[in-house]
Amino acid sequence: MSEGVSRQTIFDTLIENNWDEQLVNEVFATITGPEQDVQSDVVLSSENADQSLAKNDDSVAVVETDTAKYGVLQAIKDSVVAIRNNIGGYLALAGIGLVVTGIMYVVLILIVINGMLAQAIIGNVSAGWMSLFLPVALGIITLITSTFISSFIMVTTSITVNDGAEKRKSNIGNVLRVGLKRFVRVALASFLMMIVVLSPLIIVPFLSLALFSNILSGSSVLSYLSGILVMLAGGVWFVVTFLKFALVPYVATFEPNLPLLKTLGRSNFLLKHGGQLFLAKGAALAFVVLVATSLLTGENLQEMQESGNLFTLLVSLVFSVISSAVLVMLYRNRTSLRDDAIASTTQSAQEI
Repeated sequence: MSEGVSRQTIFDTLIENNWDEQLVNEVFATITGPEQDVQSDVVLSSENADQSLAKNDDSVAVVETDTAKYGVLQAIKDSVVAIRNNIGGYLALAGIGLVVTGIMYVVLILIVINGMLAQAIIGNVSAGWMSLFLPVALGIITLITSTFISSFIMVTTSITVNDGAEKRKSNIGNVLRVGLKRFVRVALASFLMMIVVLSPLIIVPFLSLALFSNILSGSSVLSYLSGILVMLAGGVWFVVTFLKFALVPYVATFEPNLPLLKTLGRSNFLLKHGGQLFLAKGAALAFVVLVATSLLTGENLQEMQESGNLFTLLVSLVFSVISSAVLVMLYRNRTSLRDDAIASTTQSAQEI
């Protein structure tokens, strides 16, 4: 203000740079009091301000300067250090997760046995119908149950990794309570992400089948090309949406006050300007590890999935643990950059 810059000019500049209007008013209220707000007489409390920051995905511009410096290898190193700092809690919660998973599979096996008994009791009249219904029903039950169980494991281990990154020892009881409170939310967010990301995998086969059916019936080459383009479009959609929404489960975990539908936008916001490139590099590194494992074991991907090879199982376990921890590190890095952007811009406004 001492340099002749009007308050309205500052306000307009911040709005043009994707600041939220309520957040701008909060900054001015912090500097000079609520009576000098530009657009509104309403002043947010600190609690409401925090909630506003969580709910407005585009409220702060992303700082690009330090984004590229956080690489995949650094994230892996940070993940190992975080787990090591809290190894007792991590192993305890991972063990609890394995026990819960084992119970889930026992329940599913009992469901299968009961289904077979039901089919035998009903008789041959309904045998054909049961043979179609049972696998579908079992598949749906398995998908839903496994998503909820994996969400519980992800929530508890992610909190433990985050505690390790903060050099804190996790309280197992507290983490389990938080996990029980949030795993349903995380599972629903994961379902939402799967619907958005995997929807082409459901639609594309039907479109491709229709187009290739036209080819077999004597249609032009255009139908053939259209079928290929449809499949390519589905693949592109999968990659692009995954790179946008990969952090949705972690947003749902660490930002419990954010509305569920806004977790998609929040993930997209956090991964802009470097985060998507980070994921692409991570995927490339994972592919290299997969190829190296295949060469060492002499097995292809399908054989590795079906194999009981101890080395393959160990690689899969380490890969799963590190991948999840790396995403926690990425989330921490991206939210830290956003918080730094808020602090930096607020300080600049105060100096003006």
